[in-house]
Amino acid sequence: MNPAPSISPNDSSPAYRTTRQLEQYIFLYGNHSEVNKAKCEIGYVDGLDNYLMTGRVNMSNKNVLAVGLELVTKEHSETSSYYCVIRFVDECHSDQTDSCYCVGTDEVNIFQVIFNITLKHQDSNATVRAVMLLSNHQEIYSNETMLPPVTKLDLTNVSSVLKINEKTVNKDFCIKIVYDSEIKISYQIASTQKVRPQLKITNNNTSTIWTDNEEGTFNLANLGFESASEVDFTFSLCGFNEKYVHCTFIKGEESDSNSTTFLVLFTITLIILIGITIVFIYQNCKSKHEKILVTGMVLETTEGQEFSDLDLKKTAATQTDNL
Repeated sequence: MNPAPSISPNDSSPAYRTTRQLEQYIFLYGNHSEVNKAKCEIGYVDGLDNYLMTGRVNMSNKNVLAVGLELVTKEHSETSSYYCVIRFVDECHSDQTDSCYCVGTDEVNIFQVIFNITLKHQDSNATVRAVMLLSNHQEIYSNETMLPPVTKLDLTNVSSVLKINEKTVNKDFCIKIVYDSEIKISYQIASTQKVRPQLKITNNNTSTIWTDNEEGTFNLANLGFESASEVDFTFSLCGFNEKYVHCTFIKGEESDSNSTTFLVLFTITLIILIGITIVFIYQNCKSKHEKILVTGMVLETTEGQEFSDLDLKKTAATQTDNL
């Protein structure tokens, strides 16, 4: 939440005249550690973590207009400003859905104020206080407390790899045929920041969180021949830069060992039979070719002999006629 326009407490004009009174009128409690737990192991992160602060106000002074959370000091800044303001019109009538609001207590004229702010890097270690704004332009301040240090993360260079059954997943189109409901998952998120990565696996409306680039097995719910199992994988670094992958898992029919052995033997036998057939055809064709060659040679020899006998007969007849 951005602070409201700044107001200088040192302004000498009557409109901003301040009065310090006893802290019994307004008090700001310290850090609620059980509530303000950082989402990231490196501490509070800019824009990621909310920070809850509470206090109490004594409304015996009926001219209170509002109560706000004020930024008192900030590095390189000489002015203070309000994070949020709770308005009081006829006592406390704020909405608890607001980031800052008030609630009544069992004590007369005593109210609890709740300030829920989003931490920013520029407000790291800043000093804040609650302030009562009165109708006569006066202010009553609470005790001061300090905001925690806030880190700013640079997550511009982040890459992630998801593997299922040792095969890298296509993040744009993920349909997997599996033969068992138990799948092997491994993932890795690379970042320039030393931040613990997280992978959230959502299947059948149930989410499982993995951290620190884990790998292991995961059981798919509702996986069957007639129904697919839908799984959402969400990568994140401290809640920032989330990447989403959706995968559909379809159960395939797994052949048993006997069927596999039979298929292998059948293939080998078929190859052998094809080889024998080719050899037989080759030998048969070769034998026929040799017979054709022999027959041709015999025919040529016979025809040559017939022509020789005919020439002899013609020669003998010629000689007889000459006599």
